[in-house]
Amino acid sequence: MCRGGRMFAPTKIWRRLHCRVNVNIKRHAMVSAIAATAVPSLVMARGHKIENVPEFPLVVGDSIESVEETSEAVNVLKRIVRSGKGKMRNRRYIFRKGPLIVYGTKGSLVEAFRNITGIDICNVERLSLLKLAPGGHLGRSLSLFTARLRSYQGYVLLRPKMLNADLARIINSDEDVKRGVIMKNPLKNLNVMVKLSHYAKTAKMMSLLAEAQREEAMKMGAAGKSCDYTEFDNFSKWLGLSQ
Repeated sequence: MCRGGRMFAPTKIWRRLHCRVNVNIKRHAMVSAIAATAVPSLVMARGHKIENVPEFPLVVGDSIESVEETSEAVNVLKRIVRSGKGKMRNRRYIFRKGPLIVYGTKGSLVEAFRNITGIDICNVERLSLLKLAPGGHLGRSLSLFTARLRSYQGYVLLRPKMLNADLARIINSDEDVKRGVIMKNPLKNLNVMVKLSHYAKTAKMMSLLAEAQREEAMKMGAAGKSCDYTEFDNFSKWLGLSQ
């Protein structure tokens, strides 16, 4: 038996490693990854050395497309991006991801940069989300060319539902916040019922008057006097009141 033994619970060939994603979600993820390259804090969180980088994302002129040799490409990168150490904290064989070079037309530029470790090259018409955000982490250092930035113009990001997602700050703030209208029951609230029906106030007054007459009639009945309840019963039926 081989050293170490076999793998426990080996992976199956029918494991679902990929799933379908909507095109709109893909576009949103792509433009979000591109926008994250303009945030210095996200770029630094990925481990890029950006002390000498003048802007984010780094836009280089079209003159760099004339680079043909790999040595020339290395010299260009040394003048722009600072290289880090690859042997820190026992990570000798882990290759760090460097900047992503985005080009427009395939030429000598691709052949010059393709053999440099950590450098990825991608066409502006076929940008890959795996290269823009390796490992699902945003903020990769991106190098673009001035003449190729027009390709992704015209796409509008989805509008967020909340401008400020900090709910605790919104609830505890002293600012005037437009709160939702409290719905009231018109059968229990006379003011709301009057807004729905202008006759509700008159009907309420008539019902109170009828109730007062009924109480007076009951007192007269207790005293031994007879009273005609016909008019009161008809009015109660019209109002829908139960006796």
